[in-house]
Amino acid sequence: MRDDIRELCLQQQAQYRKKLQYLKKFLASESDKIVFMKSGKAEKCIALLEEDQETISEIDALDYSIKKTDDELARKLGIRPGGINEYLRERKEKPVREMYAIKTEIESLVTELLGKRKEIITLMEKSAEEVKKYILELESLDRIKKSGLLNSGS
Repeated sequence: MRDDIRELCLQQQAQYRKKLQYLKKFLASESDKIVFMKSGKAEKCIALLEEDQETISEIDALDYSIKKTDDELARKLGIRPGGINEYLRERKEKPVREMYAIKTEIESLVTELLGKRKEIITLMEKSAEEVKKYILELESLDRIKKSGLLNSGS
């Protein structure tokens, strides 16, 4: 493998490692959200959702850098940018194998994240339904109070 290609592969490997770290942080946050929702602490879950925006921005920035590295690799190898994964997947060099091992772990984490996110949405929807029910009960009590039915004959 040419030195310039090797350096780009190592650079991309580092980018994927960093992305993996952010995804693990995000996964831990998703797990915390589930615990908070199950224990009736929706406000803490919402606070975590807001905090996650920074992590998401970091992941987006890394994805942009990864794409730029892909494009640079494709240009140096003389292949179309969309074909870089096919080309590299067939390579046997250690930096490429390690990079694909990290990519496989990332794919697994993303699948796990999607499952946790679906669970959070379900829990939040259930919580919203409970709040709506409580609001309706309070409105009902308010109507009864305004109607004078609760006044004792005094």
